[in-house]
Amino acid sequence: MASYKHASKRNAQNLTISSNNTPIKSAKSKSMKQNDTPDTLSSTEALRSYCIKNICARRLDPLVVILMEKHANEDVAIKTVATGTASDDCDVDILNDSLHNLSLEVIASVAILYSFQTTLNVAGLLRNAVEVQAQMTSAERILAYTEIKPEKGQEITVQPPKEWPELSKIEFKNVSLRYYENGPKVLKDLSFQINPGEKIGVAGRTGAGKSSLVAALMRIGEIEGNIIIDNADIQYLNLQSTRQRISVISQSPELFNGFIRENLNPTGEFNDSEIWNVLDQMQLSFLVRSLPQKLDHLCTGGGSNFSVGQRQLFHLARILLKQNKIIIFDEASGKVDKETAEQIQYVIHQVLKDQTVIIISHRTNTIQKCDRIIVLEQGSVVQFD
Repeated sequence: MASYKHASKRNAQNLTISSNNTPIKSAKSKSMKQNDTPDTLSSTEALRSYCIKNICARRLDPLVVILMEKHANEDVAIKTVATGTASDDCDVDILNDSLHNLSLEVIASVAILYSFQTTLNVAGLLRNAVEVQAQMTSAERILAYTEIKPEKGQEITVQPPKEWPELSKIEFKNVSLRYYENGPKVLKDLSFQINPGEKIGVAGRTGAGKSSLVAALMRIGEIEGNIIIDNADIQYLNLQSTRQRISVISQSPELFNGFIRENLNPTGEFNDSEIWNVLDQMQLSFLVRSLPQKLDHLCTGGGSNFSVGQRQLFHLARILLKQNKIIIFDEASGKVDKETAEQIQYVIHQVLKDQTVIIISHRTNTIQKCDRIIVLEQGSVVQFD
């Protein structure tokens, strides 16, 4: 029993030291960090596009520390139970040696007591075995991630010029696209040219290949043929650098848990004056100035404290800050109200009048002001005028 008490005291001290070394965090800050995890995992495309993976990794580091401390505390608890069980075994041996001095009632009471203890320990063992088996799925998923092959183009070291694309002229030459090797072609032998500064609408039924056009420009999947931007074939350029020069605005805007300033300027390369300028262009400055913390106002729940239309305008403001010459709207007006849709149209035709813009939409009124319209059917261009 003395050894059990000594071991329990030592384990309790280890548990206390581990707990005391853990920084005291408010429930709000813990919630923010825990909410960062699903945001980060569901927004990998945006993180890679903005090249801020390292920033997000640093924000998640404290969660790793908390997880390790949690498992360390569980380890201490397991050792304490194991020490107690071993001590019980020693007590049984001692009891066995002196059974002849005990009455039948005492022996029966002790037997019942130890049978309860054994039942609890076996139940705990079975529960832990099931838990280990269930949690092994996490290890299997991590292993699956380690076996993912890097995308083609990541190993290319050729970087595009700093000002590329300067003219933003796009040319497709016999381009076909498969999403995986030996899969069906979702784009079939596309050949067309988009002139600098043109506003191009893309129409077609569901499954016609409209969004696959974006995938081809972003080099997602197996591409045949040539995509040339300002006389540079993008298949010979570094994949990440190429993607950073093309902005895509999707139907579901991404806002991270953090301040408005961080959402608009995740890399920290722009000053507040530039941020307010794009907010004025997006007619968001009045909204932000009305908030108590203004640019330091916290976006929570993936931006759930703003409407869908406001999140889309914030996303568009983020794009305007980057000043990319090629911008793609992939059903960007699909979930917003009429007023927000009109604001997006104003930005496309006035603020972005010098940029090359590709607009994918099911709505004819969204693309009717475009210079030309591409009509796709089953992955092929059936009309372009």
